[in-house]
Amino acid sequence: MGRRIVDSRCPANAAAGPDRGAAYAGALAAATPAQVKQLNTAQAAIAKESTAVGQSAADGMYDAGAQAGKGFLAGLTAQQKAIERAMADLAKSMKNRIKKELKIRSPSQVMADLGKEVGAGLADGVDTSLAEVKVSTERMSSLLVPVTIPAAPAPAAASSGSRRGGISIEELHIHEVTDRPTKQAVSDALHDVYVLHRSLL
Repeated sequence: MGRRIVDSRCPANAAAGPDRGAAYAGALAAATPAQVKQLNTAQAAIAKESTAVGQSAADGMYDAGAQAGKGFLAGLTAQQKAIERAMADLAKSMKNRIKKELKIRSPSQVMADLGKEVGAGLADGVDTSLAEVKVSTERMSSLLVPVTIPAAPAPAAASSGSRRGGISIEELHIHEVTDRPTKQAVSDALHDVYVLHRSLL
């Protein structure tokens, strides 16, 4: 007897179950070699056609997807102007909403309020430092004391033998720009005043 093949891919084998599968196997065992050959040939043809159908379906789905994508792109391209108008309208709407929320009416009321707060904060900072400014001013004032600058000897005159007395400075205002408000700076300023008065006598 020729070789017999029981193909496990046969739907009858897969779906028959134990009882019916045993009967199917018995029928195959009793079949002639020619019958088994015909059965195997038919099974191979079915498997081949199934593969071809699956491949064809896959190709069809691929083509369908590609065409769907092209159609979607073509639709977007056709609607490009409308999409751009919609985007422009959205941008304008956002701008108007922002202007409304920020109370922007040239000038912005919100920014004006912020500016007021900045100014108020600056004023508060100046007020807070007034005590320190006062202390520094008093310390500088304590360095300015009345100074008597002796006059230079007057030249002898033919008609008078009198001489000028000393110049008494009871109040002295010194204005000097310096980055070192120290006692030495005040002393230097007083020296300059003394030299100036000597040149005028």
